[in-house]
Amino acid sequence: MRRRAVLCLLPALGLAAPARARVAPADSRELPLYNYQTEAAYAAWTPGGLTPQLAHWLTELSGGRYRFVPTQLPRPRLDRLLAGEAWTGVLAWSNPRWIGDPQRQRFRWSGLLLRDLKLLVSHRERPVDYRGPDSLAGQRLGTVRSHRYGPLAEAMAAGRIQYEAVSDEESNLAKLQRRRIDATFISAVALLRLRRLDPDGAPWLYVSRPPLANDRYLCCQRDDPALAALLDRATAAFAQAPQWQTLHAELRELARQRHA
Repeated sequence: MRRRAVLCLLPALGLAAPARARVAPADSRELPLYNYQTEAAYAAWTPGGLTPQLAHWLTELSGGRYRFVPTQLPRPRLDRLLAGEAWTGVLAWSNPRWIGDPQRQRFRWSGLLLRDLKLLVSHRERPVDYRGPDSLAGQRLGTVRSHRYGPLAEAMAAGRIQYEAVSDEESNLAKLQRRRIDATFISAVALLRLRRLDPDGAPWLYVSRPPLANDRYLCCQRDDPALAALLDRATAAFAQAPQWQTLHAELRELARQRHA
């Protein structure tokens, strides 16, 4: 049942299921397409999910020169990988600020891949509006162990924000629905997925405004200009693809809503 639901989700997000892949040439170069995001919509293990589809599209766009393999890594393992100089492949759905490359000096970054949003969600019976770290004082915030929380980190370390860490966003949403926590952060893509998997559209969920920017990119090593050129071509092509434009339109509409 879960597999079927996920497979039905992606077309609803405006992402057509990939066609049957062509047989890759014998001399194609196999590369991992790394993902460390724990939300099911992004996870490499989700059948028909964003990362497997992205791997297929990149392989097709390369004309078979590369064969991209969806590869899920926990954040600590990814950090160790990126700290070395010998890694190969592509990191998907990340942002220069999230992996310590705000000046884009360590890695070669693509153009914008997806303009996602980060949303604070709470239970509609006890809504929480986010206006910065102080607005979460006294609240029980559900966090994910592998995530970095930027401006909230100091208040969390000082105990001004109580938090309970779990392994993934879905666990936090389950706790929120049972009111075991007061609020948690999820991406807009995850919210679209949740509303489609819930027959009632998750009416218990309250979404704070305004949303926070959550732009996502691709990156690779700086010493591979051919691969970097492919990533630039890919983001330019995706920006014109009808299915990608549909997803962006849904995200823009979500951002315009006063409260969801």
